Amino acid sequence: MQQLTPPENLVNKSFTDTFSDNCCAGKTIGTKTPSGAVRKGIDVEKLIGIDNGALRLQPLLKPAWGRQGIAYGPY
Repeated sequence: MQQLTPPENLVNKSFTDTFSDNCCAGKTIGTKTPSGAVRKGIDVEKLIGIDNGALRLQPLLKPAWGRQGIAYGPY
């Protein structure tokens, strides 16, 4: 039986996001970490940003589940 291996972009890799690149609020989702991992997630109100080496999650105007979050990986 042939062993199947996942594509390289779907293999779990360890990394640390240093948030070294500044991003305006609403422009963070879809950008890449310094190691090349894509910052995925949801930002309905365009409030997620990166500033001074930190991820900034501003309070939502309309709090609810599934409106703001960041994720890494093949989801």
